[in-house]
Amino acid sequence: RTSQRPSDGKPGHGANRSQSHHGRPIWPVPIERRTFLKNRTIGVVDSGLGGLTVLKELVRLQPDNHYLYFGDAGHAPYGGRPIPVMKRLAYRMVSFVAQQPLDALVLACNTMSSSLIEDFRRDLHLPVIGTIQAGARAAMEAYEASPHPKTQDHISWDIGITGTEITIRSGAFHRALFAL
Repeated sequence: RTSQRPSDGKPGHGANRSQSHHGRPIWPVPIERRTFLKNRTIGVVDSGLGGLTVLKELVRLQPDNHYLYFGDAGHAPYGGRPIPVMKRLAYRMVSFVAQQPLDALVLACNTMSSSLIEDFRRDLHLPVIGTIQAGARAAMEAYEASPHPKTQDHISWDIGITGTEITIRSGAFHRALFAL
């Protein structure tokens, strides 16, 4: 199968998607752990522009996929709004993006990830990935690498979380950290 994008000299663009231009497999994981994407299109949504950092990392990790990014900078941040308003804005944005032939959707917004991810997973019938677990994992890795004393009871963790009011009140980061 070949890319529908014109060849621009980058591996996988206009070439066989299963191999790099050097003939080596481009997938760094064993075949049984791969997720094969039908359209190779991932939607990325955010309530502002911060999700561009998530998109940049996705493109770095999987450059052969196609990405559709939607950032609602006109209404950012969502987390400072009343919950019904935030939900209406988020559903409007996600509904628009989900009209495209997507293989997965990334909620690159902590507010949406902390409060709406299960609703979107139920309603969209495609994989929906949030930011909470990845953020908690990164915070824990940074904590583990720090010189701070560790305790087995987890009472004295020195991990600070900043976020919108909705994100913090949801307790999603707290639950994700203690689940690690």
